[in-house]
Amino acid sequence: IWGQEREVWQAYREFYREKVRLFDEHVGRVLGAIKSAGLWDNTIVVIGSDHGDMDTNHRLIFKGPFMYEHMVRVPLMVRVPKEFGGTRRGCLRDYDTVNVDLVPTIRDFAGLDPIDTDGISLKPVLTGAANPPKRDFVIGQYHSKQQWVNPIRMIRTAEFKYNKYIEHGEELYD
Repeated sequence: IWGQEREVWQAYREFYREKVRLFDEHVGRVLGAIKSAGLWDNTIVVIGSDHGDMDTNHRLIFKGPFMYEHMVRVPLMVRVPKEFGGTRRGCLRDYDTVNVDLVPTIRDFAGLDPIDTDGISLKPVLTGAANPPKRDFVIGQYHSKQQWVNPIRMIRTAEFKYNKYIEHGEELYD
């Protein structure tokens, strides 16, 4: 929609917000069903996403090909009941995590043995352990599924983000 009038951009934002509202509505229905079934106090709830959306920031829409914060900082919400070590309601944590952490986390809560994976269990973070494991960095990548391909790799620390475009240069952010 590049070059279009403001109304076109606003229509996209309204469309996107409607999709978010619809998602929220359906999550509410699932959570309501869990509560109605009497399973709320022994169910760990995990809600996340695989990527963000530019939502017209930087005059861009959708999900790529770029590594702006709107894309790489995606939601992850986890509710751990007291029965499984949950500590308190409404606790926010600023913790670098990636989607590959979900499998070891779920396995850990289920009491299963760890498996060989790039992910780490977030159970210590989610249960308020004194010294949860820390990452020095996280990585992200984008390849493409369109007719054109613009592979990008990203490495991010607490202070810096470095993007390497396979054919189009590199970027460093502080």
